[in-house]
Order: sequence, then structure tokens, then C-alpha cells
Amino acid sequence: TTRTTLAQFLEFSALFLFAVCSLLVILVLSKREIFRGRMVISAAILVLVATIIAAVLLDFWLLIIVIPVGLFSLYYIYRSKAKSAREFVLVLLIMSAALAFFCEFLYISDALGGGEWARFNTVLKVYLQLWVFFGIGAAYAVFYVMNSLRGKTRVIWVAVLAVLILASLVHPIASTTSMLSGRHDLWGINRGTLDGMAYIEMVDKGDYEAIQWINENIDGSPVMLEAPGDPGIFSSRVSTFTGLPTVVGFRLLESMWRHASGFNVGARWEEADMIYNTLDNDLALELLRKYNVEYVYIGNLEKELYEMEGLQKFAGHLENYDPIYEGEGVSIYRVLEE
Repeated sequence: TTRTTLAQFLEFSALFLFAVCSLLVILVLSKREIFRGRMVISAAILVLVATIIAAVLLDFWLLIIVIPVGLFSLYYIYRSKAKSAREFVLVLLIMSAALAFFCEFLYISDALGGGEWARFNTVLKVYLQLWVFFGIGAAYAVFYVMNSLRGKTRVIWVAVLAVLILASLVHPIASTTSMLSGRHDLWGINRGTLDGMAYIEMVDKGDYEAIQWINENIDGSPVMLEAPGDPGIFSSRVSTFTGLPTVVGFRLLESMWRHASGFNVGARWEEADMIYNTLDNDLALELLRKYNVEYVYIGNLEKELYEMEGLQKFAGHLENYDPIYEGEGVSIYRVLEE
């Protein structure tokens, strides 16, 4: 609900803005045939003053970046006779200014609702495109400025650019080396590899072998019950690596993107837990058939989350459940038809 501050936007885009604004300044100084005449100069001064006043009155300091960048680029394209790569880059800058401006006034309503998180997903997703547009524009700007400046001015400009590049590299280098060091966990998970199946093999050999068996022996897309989970923790691993549907996957993401579709994530979560925990086999069968579950997966994660008495009912009612797989800490039961 709060607007992006100027400091936050500069933290996000200082490197890009330095290159882009350098390009715009050089264009103003070198293209006299486009930027000349009292009317043009007066209009530019008026826009600048009006922007500063609006920024002060509205406490909206981002205006002093998006308005000049957007309007200048638009005016240059309008006055330029030959449309070339430079004009295309200016279109990208106009889009960058427009996207930044958009996020300050409108947001997509989602499951995060109102309050301080209302703009979260909109800013997160739209700023990805903003990064791409700014990045392409800045890359061209560096090339153009490097070929336009001479002498000490060029040396100073390159030095500032180098400082900003080094500052921008702190995060990717530090975060990458931290994660690869093996000393830091993300939500309790030490990945150590980009291969998801290799990770499963490292943390739970039983799950790894069972998933391999499922992929080789179960055809079609039957529903397989597993413990519901959330993103960032070790969960929903069977549906993830087999492609089979389950009763409910990552609770947070399902809630976020299905909230308007009538998909009751909370009820599915509770009833999935109930199937595992209940001692009432008739209730478990009723819920399994409600969600068209054909297979029940019990691995080490399920054994950690649920009561052992509840899990034992599957082995105790072989008239309803056929044990089709027994492995290292993993059992899979097929739900028999009535």
C-alpha cells in the first residue's frame, strides 16, 4: 500500500539509471536540431518544475525519474527523422518508465489481499520486465556513451560505471558462494545441487527409489495421496517428480492462485491430514473416494507428520488397500474399488 521510495528504486536500478541518464544527457547536448527553440526549452523547464512540485506535494519522489525519462524519450522519437536502434532503445526506456509508474497506482488483486502486502506480487512480477527493459537500454547506453565521450570525462565516467557494476555484483556473488558453501540452509534445506532428483536421492533414498518405481510402473494420471506441503520445505515431492495429481500441493501457492476459483485449499489440507490420521477406516475411504484417490503414499515424511496408529490402518485393512510397493521406509497402497 505504500509507494516505492526513491531510495528503493535507486537500489534496484542505480546502475541502469546511470547509463541511461548519461545517454539522455549526451543526446540533449549533441542533437541541437531536435532540442532547440525557446518553446522546447520552456516546455522542458516547465515539466521539470511541475514534476518536482508534484513529487513534493504528493510525496511521490519516483516522479522525478519516470516523468523526465519517459517524456524525453518520447519527444526524441517524435522529432527524430530516421528511426534506428537508438529510437528502439528509447521505446524500451518509455516502457520502463511506464511500468514503474503503473506499479505505483494499480496492482493485481490476489490472495495476499490488502494491507502492506497488496502490491507485493504486482511489483515482483512487473519489475522483472522492468529489469529486462532497463538492462537492454543500459547496455546500449554504455556502448553509445563510451563512443561519445573523450579524455578525462570518459575516464571518470568509466570509473563510476565500474563502481556501480562492482556494487551490483555483491549480491549475486555473495549469495551464490553462501549457498554453495554448504554452511547455510534455505528454510532448513541445504540444496547443494541444481538437480532436483539428485537432491531427493541425497536427503531420502527411500523417496528417490519409490519415485523411480512409480515413474516406471504406474501409467496414466491417477491421483496419489501424499502429505500436503508448502514451498521452500521438503514436501509434495511425489507429485513434483512423477507428475501425478494429488489432493493438494503447496498450500501457500494453491491459496494464492486458486482463491477465486472455489478451490477450497484449507478443506483439502484438513481432509488429506484426516485420511492419514483417522482411525475410522470408513471415514478414510469416504474421503479417498471424494477426491478420486487411487494410491496412498506413506514415506518417512508422512511418518514424521502423522500418528502411527492412523498410518497402520492401511496395512490392517487389506480388503480395502493393496500394498503394491514396499521399499526403504516407503509403502504405497492401491485403493481397491468397492
